[in-house]
Amino acid sequence: MILSFIGLLSGTLFAGLICIFARFVHQNEIDDDYLREGWCREGELIESTNESVTDTWTVQQVWGFAEVDGQRRHVRKIVGKKGKQVERVRLVYEWKA
Repeated sequence: MILSFIGLLSGTLFAGLICIFARFVHQNEIDDDYLREGWCREGELIESTNESVTDTWTVQQVWGFAEVDGQRRHVRKIVGKKGKQVERVRLVYEWKA
């Protein structure tokens, strides 16, 4: 994935044709409160936006590090939208360097 926020078209079996955008973004540039808050420190995060070309859904993800149960973890926060339906998900990974 290239982090330049230039759209990349991709086809998937279950989601159809999607356009993917990804970039480094400063925390204060993120509009959605859920995606913006709760990171370990102020700074750059990775933002990924997936938009369906053949349907009406979008998924926005922000990746970074957050404290979870007293431990620093790699976290992805995700907001998916289709019509009026909005889903929020947090994925927490155990970071092993």
